[in-house]
Amino acid sequence: LAGAGLDFGGTTINATNQIELSKAGALITANGRLDMANFQVTRSGQATPMLNVHSDYSVTVDRAAQTALLRTLVLNTTQNQNPLAHIELSSPMNINWGGNAAEAAGDSALSLDVTGLNLADWRAFAANFSPAGLVNVQAKLVSQHGGKQLAFDLDAKISDLSASSGSNVISHADLHLAAKGSGADFKKFNLENYQLALAQHGESELSISGSGTFDSASQDADFQIAVRSVLVKLLAIFPQPNNKLASGSLAFKGGFSSKAQSQAINGELVLTNLAASATPSELLAAKLNIDASVSKQIAEVRQCLLTLTPTSLAKNELNLTGQVDLSKPDAITGGLKLAADALDLTGYYNMFTGQTAPAPKAQPAPAKAPVQNEPLAVKLPFHDFTINVDIGRIYLRELDVTNLKTTLKLDGGQVVLKPFQLVLNGAPVSANADLNLGVPGYQYDLQFKADGVSIAPLTDTFSPDYKGNAAGTLFANAQIKGAGITGVNLQKNLVGNASVVLTNADIQ
Repeated sequence: LAGAGLDFGGTTINATNQIELSKAGALITANGRLDMANFQVTRSGQATPMLNVHSDYSVTVDRAAQTALLRTLVLNTTQNQNPLAHIELSSPMNINWGGNAAEAAGDSALSLDVTGLNLADWRAFAANFSPAGLVNVQAKLVSQHGGKQLAFDLDAKISDLSASSGSNVISHADLHLAAKGSGADFKKFNLENYQLALAQHGESELSISGSGTFDSASQDADFQIAVRSVLVKLLAIFPQPNNKLASGSLAFKGGFSSKAQSQAINGELVLTNLAASATPSELLAAKLNIDASVSKQIAEVRQCLLTLTPTSLAKNELNLTGQVDLSKPDAITGGLKLAADALDLTGYYNMFTGQTAPAPKAQPAPAKAPVQNEPLAVKLPFHDFTINVDIGRIYLRELDVTNLKTTLKLDGGQVVLKPFQLVLNGAPVSANADLNLGVPGYQYDLQFKADGVSIAPLTDTFSPDYKGNAAGTLFANAQIKGAGITGVNLQKNLVGNASVVLTNADIQ
C-alpha cells in the first residue's frame, strides 16, 4: 500500500476458510484458520512492533431461527515473542436475537486478555496525538440459557498515560475502568457497577462510579453516578481567564430515573476547601441539593437548596422551589420561588475579588454612533409565569440588605417587575418596571426610589482602596416612560423626571 504510505515489510499471511450454504441460504456454516507471521507496518519512518497472529474459528448462523452458534474461536497475538492479546471461547456459544428459538447450547464464556500494550509503539497511527502508556484489559462475555441471557465483566487499565495534541498535554495519568452488566432477552440491561479513575503523579484527580438499568421495551431507565475530583485540576481542562480558584474538591452523588411519562432527578453536589490563594484566611464550602421531577410535562422542583458555609451572621441557605407546566413549549406557565432567611456573602466575594478592587482601566474615546434601528419585537415562551424572591437578609462586606422582596411576571412580550423593594443599611429602596417587548423598540415604564442611603458602605464595599474617604446620604427618585431606544424615538417618546440629592457629603 505504497499509495497510503504503508510498508508491510516481510509480513506473510496464510488463511484457509470453508463456507457452506444450505436451506436456500438460510443456514450458513463457516470455519477456518488465519496465520500472520512477522506482521509489521512502517509509516513515515516509524515502524510498529513485530506481531505474530494465529486464529481458528467455526460458526453457524441460522437466519430463519435468528440464532448464531459460535463453536470455536481462538486468537493468539504475540509481540516480539511475548503474549499481547488472547481471545478464547470456553465452549460453544449460542446468540439468540429472535427470542423464540429453543436453546441450542448451554452456558459459555468468551474472554479477552490484553497484556502490556504499549501505546508509544503505535504512534505512527495516532494522527496528531503522541500517546504513551501501558494498556491492560481483561474482559469476559458470558452467554446463558442459550444466548437469552448475556453478562459482561470488564476491567481496563491504562497506566502512566501521556498524550499531546498542540498545546493540550496529559502527562503521567492513570485510567481505570471497571464495569459489570447483564441483559435478558436483549431488552433489559443491568449495569451492576462502573468505575473510572484518573490519577496523576500517584494522586487521585477524578473518579466516576455508579450503576444503572435500562429496559428497551418500556424505555424505563435508572442510573446512579458518583463523582469525586480535585476541582482545580478539573477546571484546568476548561481554562478560564478569570479563574482564581487555588484549591477545592468536588463530590457529587445523584441519580436519574425515567418511567413512562415521568422522569426524576436527585443529587447532592458538594464543594469543599475552596480558596483563591495558597495561604487563605479561611476555607469555604458550598453544597447544592436537588430533588426534581417531570410528570406528564409538569416539572416540579421540590428542592434546589444551596448551602454555603454558615457564619455568625447567617445560616446561608438559599432554596428554589416551584412548579412549571411544559405542555405548551411556546407558553410555559407556572411559578418559582427563591427564598432565604439570611445570607452572608462576604467570604465568597473576597475570595474571587480579593480585598482590594482592581484599578479602573482607561476607556477609549467613544466612536461616532452609527445609525441605529429599533430592535425587533420579542415574544418570550412564557404565559402567566411568576418568579418570587423573598430574602430576609444579605450581608456583603459593609452592606446590610434586609427584607428583599420582588415579583417578576412573564407573559409573552410583557415583563413586569413589581414590587422590587429592600432596605439598604436602614434606608428603603424600591423599584418597578413594566416592559412591553412585543413591539419593535419596546415600551417601558420605570420607577426607582432611594430614600436616605448612606454612600459610605457602598464605596467601602466595592472600592476598598478608597475606604473611609467618602461619606454622605443619597436621596434619589426617578420615573421614566417611553417607547423605543434609539435617538429619534427617545426624542419623541421619552418622558419622565429624576432627582438626585447628596447631603452631608464629605468626599476626599
